[in-house]
Amino acid sequence: MYNHLELLLLANRYHLQPLHVHLTSIEKNYRTKSALEDDDRVYASFHKSHFLDLFPRKDLVYLTADGPPMKEFDTKCTYIIGGIGDFGTEKYTTLKFAKKHGLRYASFPISDYFSAPNIDLRAYCVHSILLEMYLHGSWKEAFIKHLPHMFTLLKDVATDSDIKLRENCLTKEHSDKEWFRNSEKIVNILKGKRAII
Repeated sequence: MYNHLELLLLANRYHLQPLHVHLTSIEKNYRTKSALEDDDRVYASFHKSHFLDLFPRKDLVYLTADGPPMKEFDTKCTYIIGGIGDFGTEKYTTLKFAKKHGLRYASFPISDYFSAPNIDLRAYCVHSILLEMYLHGSWKEAFIKHLPHMFTLLKDVATDSDIKLRENCLTKEHSDKEWFRNSEKIVNILKGKRAII
């Protein structure tokens, strides 16, 4: 089975409008380097440096479930998807990090459209929502297509076509997992490494 970073890179590779992904604070290894050199469609760069040393802070927005919901989506920003969740760590780790370093921080406005269980989204899920936002600019559509099944669309904002799209996307989610299993080339990287994306 693939790890979450592999799923993120595969989804990015086959998207209509892929984003360039910067994986920071990690060491390159031979398998990672060769996978990227062999396929320029991965659209990823690996950096030993921390993202604070690579990008202007004014352009960064740290995505954290504990931040205020985004009011608008700015395509000029560089969005930080933390490679560590608050799973088993001190609560509010990502929020504290953003505040400590003077970064803007935000969460997705999920509760405007869905009942939101108290869970952190996986990096590939966050990235898929970002891909959809860059392509179409609709939070509602991005959430319908990419939130896991445990999120329930709110009836007061759902149209019949939204409900049908959600049902189709949840069915497609299962077929996508099968597609990833059968994909001809898998970027097999970062087993057991912690990365900030």
